[in-house]
Amino acid sequence: FFLHPITHVAVSWIALVGAVIMLLATDRHELEAPLEHVEWTTLLFFAGLFVLVHALGYMGVIKFIGDYVTKAIAMFGSADGDGVTIRLAAAVLIILWVSAIASAFIDNIPYTATMIPVILQIAYELNIDLGPLIWALAFGACLGGNGTLIGASANVVTAGMAEEAGYPISFNEFFKAGFPIMILTTAIVSLYMVLVYVVGANGGATVWKLVCIGVTMFGIIWQVSRGRSKGKSFAESLVDDDIEAFTEMAESAVDLIKSATTSEE
Repeated sequence: FFLHPITHVAVSWIALVGAVIMLLATDRHELEAPLEHVEWTTLLFFAGLFVLVHALGYMGVIKFIGDYVTKAIAMFGSADGDGVTIRLAAAVLIILWVSAIASAFIDNIPYTATMIPVILQIAYELNIDLGPLIWALAFGACLGGNGTLIGASANVVTAGMAEEAGYPISFNEFFKAGFPIMILTTAIVSLYMVLVYVVGANGGATVWKLVCIGVTMFGIIWQVSRGRSKGKSFAESLVDDDIEAFTEMAESAVDLIKSATTSEE
């Protein structure tokens, strides 16, 4: 696999050759023991999943998503002036969130492979820098796989191993734990992408404003997550024992915003 950029041999052939070599190295009289450890259920699931995803691609479902993403981005900003920044921000956020939601229910590998030509088309037709769009697709497809049990191959493999060990993980159980985390991490990446590729390109004190707002948002998220882990409601989480520390952090953020605004003026 590491030599793929040099040899340009399809990864499927590399995997097949590796499997053949392992079979040749195995004693033919002792095949039953290795076969007992093969995750047959997981392999059959992946076979069916890839057929389903290919069928969706053949029917044009993923391309349909890409076309609507292009139309949605074109509604924001313009191709010149300040409209370029607005359109870039809209493109990054739309691609990031659409990819995250889609990858939670469609395996992220075929989704990413199908969306790459769409991203290239968006960058060319709407005159948007390609780099941020690629990163938005990569982040969204990666983080979206954490949302559901079928979102990523590693999830399915882990669930199969856990079931064999006597700890079955249902789709609903994984969804309840994974989807909120996916939303939280995608929100954090959204802030990061806007700071780096939209605000960072313009510079100025606006960066400090958004950084301070981001710190405050992180404090709120941390406070709520901490309270929810104790079984408290959303309101009870905000009014916790550490509310004074949280208030001090928020006040510090406000002071930084004021100082940044003053320096800008």
